[in-house]
Amino acid sequence: MYIGIDAHKLSESVCVTDNDGKIVEEYKMDNTEENWTAFMKKYHKDSEIAVETSTAGKYIAHMLRDNGFNLHLANSKELKLIFKSKKKTDKNDARILAKLLRTGDLPESYLPTKEIDDMRTMIRYRRSLGEDITAIKNRVHAILTRNGISIAATDIFGKRSLNKILESSKKMSNADNMILVDLISQFNDINARVKTIQDQLALMGKEVEGIAILMTIPGVDYYTALGIYSEIGDITRFPNAEHFSSYTGLVPRVDQSGTTAIYGHATKSGPSVLRFFLVNSVHTLIKLSPTFKKIYKKLKKRIGKNRAIIAVARKLAVTIFKMLSKNQHFVDDYAFKTLYERKLKNMESRGNMAQKFKPEDMEKIIGDVNILSKSTKLLS
Repeated sequence: MYIGIDAHKLSESVCVTDNDGKIVEEYKMDNTEENWTAFMKKYHKDSEIAVETSTAGKYIAHMLRDNGFNLHLANSKELKLIFKSKKKTDKNDARILAKLLRTGDLPESYLPTKEIDDMRTMIRYRRSLGEDITAIKNRVHAILTRNGISIAATDIFGKRSLNKILESSKKMSNADNMILVDLISQFNDINARVKTIQDQLALMGKEVEGIAILMTIPGVDYYTALGIYSEIGDITRFPNAEHFSSYTGLVPRVDQSGTTAIYGHATKSGPSVLRFFLVNSVHTLIKLSPTFKKIYKKLKKRIGKNRAIIAVARKLAVTIFKMLSKNQHFVDDYAFKTLYERKLKNMESRGNMAQKFKPEDMEKIIGDVNILSKSTKLLS
């Protein structure tokens, strides 16, 4: 039996076919716990089920897989080409999913374990906090520039920079001062949240062998290692280093005709988070590793700085594939044992500081928000 499920936030369209492709039943159901319990009791666990990679689809996929069903997560990007039809409806989408699954033509996506999915969620949230901090810093710079104030410092929120802002506050209007105070307050709040998330990430990485292996790479701390590891998941799903490099999106586009092949920019077809961590790691790696430094210098002369960084990131991806596949540490001409041990110790200590989530934490924050909301309504 083959089942296609077109999942949405509030409801699902279900199409069930037999082994010959004949539609046995079709129906729509609300997305409720009772309905899913009834669904799992109704169908045999040998049934093959296809769900598309939407937010709702991933939740359903995890739930069904965790309950023993043969689950296939359809690749939404590739399905877009298939779903281009004048008769695109939820019902037809469910039919197509069931049909492609039965014929073996379903373009599938990797469904990570719950542990890997949790890592991804935390890493992506941590990255978003970093982007918020950057946005705040840019607004602070804009206000200072508008008032003719120049601060030559790497960190606008460093001690010296903040003292300079305080000294210059007399030159600025009340409006600008109020906004600056609010922005600095936001920065402090986000910074505190970053520390909490970093501690939780350290706790997640402490017992994972793959994280420790990745941290042997110079310039890769536990945060970067978790970012890379969570986006890879199970390394055995890639048959070789070439397939993994292609997954990263760091390989060049190839336009081939006959004996002529033209290589273009990187495909960027894989997860952008993985590329972000790989490329960022390279900037430190080429300073610390003699081997990668030599590769980078050679490439830089031939293809320029930016393209050389991407090429070295691709080389790093191949190295990571070999390391994780064979459970081997990073090998170079230079000994990084002391640096590696220091990174492990840092992850250990940060993990020990992590506070586990408690239901009362949610109750308290919601209570505080409700009090604030009531106060705001009274003032408006």
